[in-house]
Amino acid sequence: MAFAKFAVFTVIGCGLWCSTLASLGYSLGSSYGHVLKDFSHAGYFAAALFAVGVILAVGHRLRSVHRENAERPLAPPCEPPMSATRIVSEPPRDRLVIDMTQEEIHAWVNATVDKIRRQRRTIEAAGPHLKAVIAAYTPEPEES
Repeated sequence: MAFAKFAVFTVIGCGLWCSTLASLGYSLGSSYGHVLKDFSHAGYFAAALFAVGVILAVGHRLRSVHRENAERPLAPPCEPPMSATRIVSEPPRDRLVIDMTQEEIHAWVNATVDKIRRQRRTIEAAGPHLKAVIAAYTPEPEES
């Protein structure tokens, strides 16, 4: 809309609005006490209605939040990342390394190395922030 057209319509609208409010105020001015008494009763009713509406809205919101939280599954517990030396140094728990054949030890070491490589690719894909967090939680290897 062009500015001139907007300005003309704004002036007309403001003039009508102001003259209507002024006329209404002038006509109600003589019966000010009576109107004030009537509006005070209506004001109490409106305030009570507003309070009931607020209470119902808050109650509805609390119920919906409670329902959403009840439906949301719990996150699995997080474990700190394992260092590569700890993964390699732990043999299978059900058998001792001494009882394993050379082929079984070889297969176990290869599986462990593959697991470390997969974890490393995941960490490299995660970005530098995750690398810093993992470095902070990874224990330093003990020096002999």
